[in-house]
Amino acid sequence: MTLTVTAPGTTVVSDTVLESMCVQVRAQAGRCAFAERLARGAYGPGVDSYALAQLDHAVVATRDATHRLKALATALTSVADLMVGADHAAQRAVEAAASQAAALIGFVGARVALAGGVMLLPAAVQAARFAQLLPEPLRDAAATTLRSAAGRGLDLVGQRLATPDGVALTRWLVTLLDDAALGAVGVPPALVPIVGEPGLGLTGVTSSAAVLTGLAAIIGIRGTAPVRVERVSVVGDIPTPAPSTLERRTPPPQSVGDRVSRLPDSSGPPVRVESYDGPRGPHFEVYIAGTNATAEAGGTNPFDMASNGALVAGLPDASSARAVELALRDAGATPDSPVVFTGHSQGAAVAVVHAESGAWNTAGLVTIGGPLGNFPVTGDYPAIVIEHDDDVVTAASGVRRETNATIVTTRAFPDGAGELFLPHAAAAYQGTAALVDESSDPALVAARDRFPTVSGVGVVRHYEATRILDAQ
Repeated sequence: MTLTVTAPGTTVVSDTVLESMCVQVRAQAGRCAFAERLARGAYGPGVDSYALAQLDHAVVATRDATHRLKALATALTSVADLMVGADHAAQRAVEAAASQAAALIGFVGARVALAGGVMLLPAAVQAARFAQLLPEPLRDAAATTLRSAAGRGLDLVGQRLATPDGVALTRWLVTLLDDAALGAVGVPPALVPIVGEPGLGLTGVTSSAAVLTGLAAIIGIRGTAPVRVERVSVVGDIPTPAPSTLERRTPPPQSVGDRVSRLPDSSGPPVRVESYDGPRGPHFEVYIAGTNATAEAGGTNPFDMASNGALVAGLPDASSARAVELALRDAGATPDSPVVFTGHSQGAAVAVVHAESGAWNTAGLVTIGGPLGNFPVTGDYPAIVIEHDDDVVTAASGVRRETNATIVTTRAFPDGAGELFLPHAAAAYQGTAALVDESSDPALVAARDRFPTVSGVGVVRHYEATRILDAQ
């Protein structure tokens, strides 16, 4: 399994690598300047003419080297800035062209579909009448055949989507869906890129999700309803000496893979908070589960699709995000406490929301399998985002925007997953996280080294979360 690492930014040639080179060049310039000072300090009485000539030569050479190295460092910085600007401009241009094409397809497709529907409606009515005339056993056999064919078709679609090409296609479809809708309702295709994400940003994935979330709220499915959390006991951790069975002891996480291994299962308590005493106060590690596949949308479990929609819509009070906030506060975290966030799937989105909120002293971020296209990481903290490029869930919020996170991608199943969501499983990401720890890529090494080092034994608390339905 080969990792592809994209350093902070979106350029193909990493601007972080250029920045690292610039730092090294400036360090060499500093050494040359120091050598020049040493040479100047060697002047004094009793130095013969030959030694003076050599000292003069050393002073001139080191001064020249210092100036050249400083000029090179400035040039590297300028190149990095130009690359980032060019990359952003190119991405915007591509997205604008795709947006206009999607609007044109929507404009034409809506009218073709309307005309086709008008022409095909009589034929559909006649076909339904004919089906009613068939003997019941024949009708049942035909229905069974159709269901079987539909099932095989869905399985095939799932297998095709669980590939890098399928995920890339899904990412663009999600991004361009609103543009096609604007074209379908008659907005001129040339105007769509101007009002959309490539231009003014009045429409896009976030606004589309906001509309869907609003419509869901009308029928009683609210992803922003209040929640309550309670500490629960989970078998497997070492009990503390304290009488309470709700607090357990745990060693500190030592790596990215260690953090990923502590993520809760989505079928159990979704939030795990660890606290460690330090010289400057307590340090916290929070681990957030993904969406519970069995949770009813808008039901009592806040880690459901309703919260997913609220998160993508950019609503900060999504129920799952609120649950993590309450758990951290119950564990004793304050705005000044260092917190490292780790999340999977929906938990990854929640982790970014909290890391970026400014409400916490974010000390680090690790995510796996998150739909983070429109969740940019902008803070000055170490952030590692791990994605399988055959994991279709990572495409659920569209094309990735600029981010300060270090992005790690790989294909979980090079020979084909066979099932749509296998590459999304937390267990599949565990092996990838181990590779992240083993990687010698400069960007990854730099990101890993910035995570805080925690010592001692901490206390781990598990939290169950419940959406308060009667508050709606």
